[in-house]
Amino acid sequence: MDVFGRLGAVSWAVYSWLTDNYASSYKEIAEATGQNVASIRRVLSRGKNTGALIRHGLVIYNPADNTYHAEQATEDKLERIAAVLGVLGRSDKRERSHQAERGLRVNHLLYGAIRNYEKKRTK
Repeated sequence: MDVFGRLGAVSWAVYSWLTDNYASSYKEIAEATGQNVASIRRVLSRGKNTGALIRHGLVIYNPADNTYHAEQATEDKLERIAAVLGVLGRSDKRERSHQAERGLRVNHLLYGAIRNYEKKRTK
C-alpha cells in the first residue's frame, strides 16, 4: 500500500486492471479504468520519461505484441519499491497511529459514559 500511496490513484487503477487484462493502447486502458488518457500516458510512458509503473517493473510492455500487462507483485517486490520511493513502513506507522487514536477515543467515551451513569445514580 505504501507504493501506490506514493505513485497515486491512477497508477493503482492501471496496475490493478492490467493484472487481469492485456491492453494495446492508452485509450483502451483509460476507457476501462475511467481515467484520463494523459494520466495513463504519464504512468505508462516508455523512453526518455519512463512512467513509474514501467520504471519499477510493475507493468511490462511487450513490443512484439504491442501490449501492456501487469503480474501480481510479491510483497517483497513492493517493499523494495517502497524503499526506493522512501515510503517503506509508512502505512504500518499510520495504522499504529490510528489504532492509538481509536484507543484514546474509546477511553474518552467510556469515561463519559461512566460519569453520566454515576450522575444518574446519585440523583
